[in-house]
Amino acid sequence: MLRFPLRHALPAALLLLGLTQTARAQQYFAYDATINHNIGVPVIVGYANGNDLSRHTNGRSPRVSIVGGAELFQGLSIYNGSAVTINDGYVYRELDVLDSGALTVAKGNIDFLITFFTSVANLSAANIAYSLNSYDCSAVAISGGSVTGFGVYGGSRMDVRGGSFGNDLYLSESGTLNFFGTGLRAVYAAPDAAGYNKLALSGVLSDGSSLDGKFLYKQVGSAAQVWFNPALDVYFPNDATLNHTVGDSAIVGYASASDRDNKTNPTGPAVALENYSSVGNDLLVYNNSSITMRGGYIGNALETFDSSVVNLCGGGVSGGLYANNASRVNLSGTGVAHGVVAESDSVVTITGGYIGATTSAFIGAVFAYDRSRVNISDGNIAGDLYVANSATLNLFGVGLRATLVDANAFNYQYSKYILSGVRADGNSVKGRFLYVENHSSAKFNLVSVGAPPRGIYPVVGRADTGRAGRSRTRPA
Repeated sequence: MLRFPLRHALPAALLLLGLTQTARAQQYFAYDATINHNIGVPVIVGYANGNDLSRHTNGRSPRVSIVGGAELFQGLSIYNGSAVTINDGYVYRELDVLDSGALTVAKGNIDFLITFFTSVANLSAANIAYSLNSYDCSAVAISGGSVTGFGVYGGSRMDVRGGSFGNDLYLSESGTLNFFGTGLRAVYAAPDAAGYNKLALSGVLSDGSSLDGKFLYKQVGSAAQVWFNPALDVYFPNDATLNHTVGDSAIVGYASASDRDNKTNPTGPAVALENYSSVGNDLLVYNNSSITMRGGYIGNALETFDSSVVNLCGGGVSGGLYANNASRVNLSGTGVAHGVVAESDSVVTITGGYIGATTSAFIGAVFAYDRSRVNISDGNIAGDLYVANSATLNLFGVGLRATLVDANAFNYQYSKYILSGVRADGNSVKGRFLYVENHSSAKFNLVSVGAPPRGIYPVVGRADTGRAGRSRTRPA
């Protein structure tokens, strides 16, 4: 049977995976970790050692983040429901997701990606150099990035809302392939000598990418299905658990577009996002609703309103996070690609996760406006910190200092400070910049949470120099 690429012996080889892997040096991750350095041996997530891997005993389910352009030269395997988020990195050779594992890629490069055994992969800006193949009831969601070619097999499901594809696409056995966009269609072109019908694709995906000129090879006589879905918003007026794909944007707290536009019949449901969930575009949360995100991925922005409460424990957001109207957001484990903005009496507490899929000091930044409050004690933040209007930023750590380096930054609008010391999680803030709006009520607090070095005390800061100004920039 033809597949892209040819992998006839793969299922049999998997039976020996533990034995072949334990025959050489490997690095194991059985507990939560952040990988920000290069690793030259195969990486195993979900087991503590080779004996456990070969016997499939004592499996664990840690959360692991790959950041800072880390390169894994000998591949990566994810087991036992473990969750791996790649915010910036390169996995050479093969990345295997098995045993209900979860992979989220906000930004990264992978040579070969293969999903098995009810695992899930959410790809918003992944570049797959050679191929992507899904098997055994696994689920893959693609909203951006580039994939050289893919195959959908063995009861697996692939949802495609965006991205570019360099080669042809294959669908066989009982696989299901969903395309989301406008004007989508497949026209029979020719039979294929290897038992596949060749279908010419056309139309535009939800992200604006074109399928024109691409071909899909669908196995003759199989139960494989391909569907073309219009991009529609989905409303959640009642409590719900998402472990499936939502077509375009998800709106929580209203039953219809009319109710949302007219602000009538508000509801306040509790909605949970699990590992298999996928929102193609924005997730918008209204009316004192509550969201718990333990996994899955949001294809664009997450915005909260009306005193809603959002707990972000896992998964990924490929756009920005915007907290409005007295919302409360707790970020402890989710990757947010394009920065965090707190406005209008909202409170954002950051105790983990990752902000910024690039090294840009702006795109991965944290902004506090109006009367909002931002608390930071942990997490990987790629960008700088901004506080304006009557907002407050609290940074918790040991030995924290803020040294003024420019009282007239951004055309006299902000005072620029350089930070030093360590956060409460032990990570250094040395060299990170903090911007405080001039002639405003904006302030920052550097709060000691342990025994600081002698002579260093908590600091309360406010910029009182420069001209009055107001910046309302949102990360892209």
